[in-house]
Amino acid sequence: MIPSPSLRVLLVASALTAACLDRPIGLTKPRTTNIFVDTISQESIDRIDLLFMIDNSSSMNDKQEILRTAVPDLVGRLVNPNCVDASGNQFLPPAPGEDCELGKAREFKPVRDINIAVVSSSLGDAGAGSICFAGDTVDLGHTMGSLPRGSNLGANAYGFLEWRPNGEVSDLVTRFQDMVGAVGERGCGWEASLESWYRFLVDPMPYRELVRTQCAGGPAGGCVAPATDADGKVLLDDELLAQRRAFLRDDSLLAVIMLSDENDCSIQARGQYWVVAEPNPDQPMYRGSSACEADANDACCYSCPLGPPPGCAADPVCEASDGQMANRLPSDADGENLRCFDQKRRFGFDFLYPTQRYVNALIRPNLCLARPDLDSDGCDPAALVPNPLFASGQRTPGTVYLGGIVGVPWQSIASDMRANRQPLGADELRFKTFEELTDQDWSNILGSADGRPPNDPWMVESTRPRSGVEMSNAINGREYATDQGTGIDDDLEYACIFPLPQARDCSDPARQDACDCSDGSFDKPLCERQPGVDAPGPTQYWAKAYPGLRQLEVLRDYGEASSNAIVASICARNVSDEQRPDFGYRPAMSAIIERLKEQLANRCLPRRLEPARDGTVPCALIEVRFGVQDCACDAGIARVQPDAKITRQIGDRLRSTFSERCGADDPTCARACQCEVEQIRDASDRLSCQNSDEAIGVEGWCYVADTADQHVGNPSLVRDCPATERRLLRFVGEGLADDSLTFVACQGATIPQ
Repeated sequence: MIPSPSLRVLLVASALTAACLDRPIGLTKPRTTNIFVDTISQESIDRIDLLFMIDNSSSMNDKQEILRTAVPDLVGRLVNPNCVDASGNQFLPPAPGEDCELGKAREFKPVRDINIAVVSSSLGDAGAGSICFAGDTVDLGHTMGSLPRGSNLGANAYGFLEWRPNGEVSDLVTRFQDMVGAVGERGCGWEASLESWYRFLVDPMPYRELVRTQCAGGPAGGCVAPATDADGKVLLDDELLAQRRAFLRDDSLLAVIMLSDENDCSIQARGQYWVVAEPNPDQPMYRGSSACEADANDACCYSCPLGPPPGCAADPVCEASDGQMANRLPSDADGENLRCFDQKRRFGFDFLYPTQRYVNALIRPNLCLARPDLDSDGCDPAALVPNPLFASGQRTPGTVYLGGIVGVPWQSIASDMRANRQPLGADELRFKTFEELTDQDWSNILGSADGRPPNDPWMVESTRPRSGVEMSNAINGREYATDQGTGIDDDLEYACIFPLPQARDCSDPARQDACDCSDGSFDKPLCERQPGVDAPGPTQYWAKAYPGLRQLEVLRDYGEASSNAIVASICARNVSDEQRPDFGYRPAMSAIIERLKEQLANRCLPRRLEPARDGTVPCALIEVRFGVQDCACDAGIARVQPDAKITRQIGDRLRSTFSERCGADDPTCARACQCEVEQIRDASDRLSCQNSDEAIGVEGWCYVADTADQHVGNPSLVRDCPATERRLLRFVGEGLADDSLTFVACQGATIPQ
């Protein structure tokens, strides 16, 4: 084993084309302004690529089993969608290929082309070489069917499942369930829930292996880097790249779903970041200065071996005292299971990849490999590479979805209404959509960007009982002594718990590895039939989940950039009655479908727009062109200068998501040409747009609707929309400019919620 060198060495060494817009646009509730802006995609999506990242650390077996039971719901609804009536009420579907009853219609067209891949959270220990013990699996983001334990489960040559129209749905369900079961819970303890899906889907240069190298100005073998060939070129994981190429279709809808009961621990695989993954009782982890304990964002919060930043006094806590080694934590404050917990406060340094890395990976056309967060703004051109998700030019960020079934109480994200705004039944559970999650909701479950902890005490990561959590409560049972009498902090309080389908006898030697109530360490709410009421014992009655704060942070930020985020709880409300709609992860699967169907359902408008007296609706279509010398909005083709409020909103979206389209000489997109495509205001022309199949001689766009409570225009123009969403914004005339981006902006105050 190589001794851990000084931490000081760590830092020193260390697109849319022109088309006729005769299709609907999905609108969602505005979040920070009364004008909501979204990108219009004119692509027709008829196939889907699903990637499941499943945590395979200890304690995940019970959650994987519940996911297995939810697979039929997800697959069945994709290939045989529910029926809905004009009020949005949902009904079980007829046999595949058959029509719904009179007065009902499919919620979206059946999906007939599906790829499903499963990867685990186990990427290893970032090069430490000491924590992934014998028997632990290190999957490095490879598809489950390509690994020995999944090789006989019906996957294709690249380790994922394919389903086409002539395939049997029951066979797909069985193979998918088998893949979930093969994940297991023997993964390496550093659960890289975020980095695992990034490595499989996005990483432009996935390393084949990590090796120890010479640190700049430091000891030999003290740093970690990808292995290289004789010419110094990184040896890439060609097997993974082949799997990615086969799995990911350029014109597919892409959905990434994470299932994890712990916070993400994606340690940076470079330099000396590996030191945090090498627990050593003789050498506890480096500690942070006193300022870190009070505020990890304080300018004088630093890692003791690095010395104080300019303007900050040396901190006595960094000197040897009380028999402790200089610069290091007391051994009783450095439990092996806590190395990824609250790193900046405890260690004065964050060893994990920044969460913005994963947001940028899903929205940026180009990625900067020189930066851990991949931000391409101002990147050295030599380090700038195309994002594999968007390199073909066919996929847009609007067709990429990210979901998380993670550690958050279901009570904190539950809606009190169905999607059609009707009250929920007593046996129903529906999670709020991203648009329904308010700023207050996010403050409750995630805290604030300036470091304030979550308002919900259950979502605060802590090794000590937290204020505000009642004894014997319905969310996490109760708080407990996480040191279990050892005097060593080595666990966290739970975000939520839920009943195991079957109680587990932890005195059985064959089950102790995956049991939380064994070896006398059973003074936990998991080990009480009624937490906080009954005495604990060696039988586990409950499953646990810790606060999934990093995954939630990515979901929040990605949702702000795209609205394509899905949040669900890994703590199931009901695991005993399979007939109820709230059983297991059925509500999570429904949340996934509800979001994906905005693309699958011909992208018809989910909300009614109320025309004004003159027949127009409160929306604007904005066409954005790049590299235009003279940005003239030509009234002859129904183009006018947009409102300044709208151009500011779209400018923000361009800078955050499409800056590469603007060009290196215009990184802030200040010269992007924005023109509003005029809504047709002349009554005669508008009627032609709303009723004629051709609308010859008319330029612009109009609103068409045919629902139970609203009839505007020719019903045949929206006949392919679901019964509750037969609405669209129809563009007619010359069409959009080549290589343009098109946005829709609507006044949120006038959109019924």
